[in-house]
Amino acid sequence: MTDRGFLASAGLKTTIRPNQALRRQSGQSTILLPLPQSPIQSYCKRSKKASNPELEQDDHTHVHRFVRVWGGRKKSNDIIVCSMIFEFHHVAIIVSDYQVSKQFYTETLGLAVILETYREERQSWKLDLKIQGGGQLEIFSFPNTPDRPSRPEACGLRHLAFRVVDLDETVRQLVSKNVSVEPVRIDLNTGARFTFFADPDDLPIEIYEVSKS
Repeated sequence: MTDRGFLASAGLKTTIRPNQALRRQSGQSTILLPLPQSPIQSYCKRSKKASNPELEQDDHTHVHRFVRVWGGRKKSNDIIVCSMIFEFHHVAIIVSDYQVSKQFYTETLGLAVILETYREERQSWKLDLKIQGGGQLEIFSFPNTPDRPSRPEACGLRHLAFRVVDLDETVRQLVSKNVSVEPVRIDLNTGARFTFFADPDDLPIEIYEVSKS
């Protein structure tokens, strides 16, 4: 039976991530069945008690896979897990002076430009920046935007935080570019070192030291 037929026989309407798979076990043999490619994962519809189910987590995609004991024909004692998987994509900030903030994030912090767009109808710039290790930072400009106070702290976004390997070297480079950096502190929960500085609109930015290991 093909993997599509196997899914249909289980009564499943499935959209699965490209590298997901359904594992079929028969005796001592195990066959890994690749499923149809789709950008969205969606396990749904059915949840029944199983006498010998296994739920695994794919370390690459962080998506649950359904592992079903197979005895030559479809079993009724199956279990389907519905879950939402969130992975970080971006943070968006609005700046008061687009050119000043663009220079700060691209030249002072060294973030690479993915895409820069000017939207004439909104008189708005949008700058997509790449963050090493995954994720993006979006910089927007709009005319006549109200200020958001950083101190005292207001509800909403509190600060940005970047992971660094060498806090002392990062601080040294920031200071060499005339960025004012606060004294280094210790996270009482993890023992890690961290500190803060601010962007041109006084948005707090944290740098948090994480070892290479």
